[in-house]
Amino acid sequence: MKQVTLISISIFLFGLFFFRDNNSNADTQVVLRINGMLNSQLQLNLENEFRNLSGVEYCNSSLSTKTIILNIDEESIGEKELQKTLDKWGCSIINLDFTKLY
Repeated sequence: MKQVTLISISIFLFGLFFFRDNNSNADTQVVLRINGMLNSQLQLNLENEFRNLSGVEYCNSSLSTKTIILNIDEESIGEKELQKTLDKWGCSIINLDFTKLY
């Protein structure tokens, strides 16, 4: 009986450690209107760059409207990090809107 309890607790702790939710707590949607996103390759590079940032849960963009929509954890990422990422690719922010999701 003691071994069954020990095994059960071990499996439970293993599950907590390895299967915990590693996603960020995206609580804010950011709509960026940017200057400099001129082609689809740059659009793809920007999306990949934003998706790899810690604190970004969702990223989508539109080349025709020159916008990027992000769902972010505002405690992990802010305007400074967003601008730094855009600077890397020769882009800049024209307009920035933050909206709380909940």
